[in-house]
Amino acid sequence: MRTHLLPPSALLAALLAPGLADAEVQAVPAEGVESESYVWLDAQGQPLPIQAKAELEDFLLTADVVGSKKTEHGRFGVRRLQLQKDGITAHAAGRMMDTEDRKRRMKDREVWFFRDHYIHEPAAYALSELLEFHMVPPAVQRSVKGKPASVQIWVENGMVELEREKKKIQPPDSRRYMLQLYQMHVFDNLINNIDRNLGNIVIDPDWRLWLIDHSQAFIRDRKLHAPQQVRRVERRVWERLRSVSDDDLEAAIEPYLGEPERTALLERRRLLVELIEGKIALLGEDGVLFNW
Repeated sequence: MRTHLLPPSALLAALLAPGLADAEVQAVPAEGVESESYVWLDAQGQPLPIQAKAELEDFLLTADVVGSKKTEHGRFGVRRLQLQKDGITAHAAGRMMDTEDRKRRMKDREVWFFRDHYIHEPAAYALSELLEFHMVPPAVQRSVKGKPASVQIWVENGMVELEREKKKIQPPDSRRYMLQLYQMHVFDNLINNIDRNLGNIVIDPDWRLWLIDHSQAFIRDRKLHAPQQVRRVERRVWERLRSVSDDDLEAAIEPYLGEPERTALLERRRLLVELIEGKIALLGEDGVLFNW
């Protein structure tokens, strides 16, 4: 199959800006990005004997932490853990940050009720699953060495976008890659993630994107932080985004977020649905929605 490759500079611009013209992105059909078929690997890079979501979450919750070290591209408060249970050994990201400020300057804005907290990682995972983005690796809340933390399965043999850019590695299917970036922009607007950067986008060997490090997401601001980046969305995600009830959304995140954060998220969901509906009215469904 012939692929239309984009220069690294164009892909970089698409990550943190509105993106390329749709005419460029639609050069070739995309191969599927199947959500349920991903095979998680153990510490040796072999398929884990547990793959069902509930079993994997239980492993993350109950496995012993037998090793811990700093991550190569991580930030303060993130450790690469080695977990072991019933003869299974796997790596995971452990996050223990817990910082709150009434107001903090971030990039080009002041953020009120800023919170940098490990609990936001399982919250992001819960929403990603509920709305069928399936872009956040499984993450749970638990204790690590006596300290409250989140633990998230490691994407083995992956590289971060920063590394891909430095090495100027081209994706084999640029359209498929771009569609995943569009999904990321929708998700980040929903969870109010203003900390997306080239170090927290992980690319697995099949060029599937995984989103990590959401500790600074879920800020209480009820507005969409970058609505201009919302351009296209997968049809299945769109159906979930507009049909899941407020009660179900709140139930998914109530274990992790306080009432102000939940209320803000519900309002951002409303604005996001309104924004996408407006785009569909203007461009038609084929101009906004896509299938893998």
